[in-house]
Amino acid sequence: MEPTRTKVIYFDLDGTLFDHDHSLRQAISAIHKKYSAPTEKTIEGNKADTRKIHLIFRSLGLPKPSLDEVQQVRDAYRALYRANRRPTAGSVETLVRLRERGYRIGIITNGQIQGQTEKAKAIGILHLTDRIITSEEAGHRKPDRRIFQYAIEQLGTNP
Repeated sequence: MEPTRTKVIYFDLDGTLFDHDHSLRQAISAIHKKYSAPTEKTIEGNKADTRKIHLIFRSLGLPKPSLDEVQQVRDAYRALYRANRRPTAGSVETLVRLRERGYRIGIITNGQIQGQTEKAKAIGILHLTDRIITSEEAGHRKPDRRIFQYAIEQLGTNP
């Protein structure tokens, strides 16, 4: 008699189970409405965040934001993005059906443990997953095959 194989399906989180584009569109739209005419000043401060916010402003046809506006936008964006988190269409139902059929569910993501766990909980799928494997934990980012090998080891399965 052949031993029963554990059935595991791995998913990505951002853009697969989590509708990142929806959250992004909603947050940017709200920021555009709120900051339709910021004053033009020199950008200083955290260069990475500042560059991202500057690009958002430029893509919306807005002038360069001030340092205070950068901080306000950063805070508003995070809050709006989180408030608009939702699963992709059909993803929750798919995970439920897979669970009913005896599959274990793993998530492999390049995000950080805390943020990705909070995201999975916010969109209602955390309870449907056996394990979330992050690049932070595995020490390797997708598409490096070592993160996938790490995930297989963590759930005790064979490819």
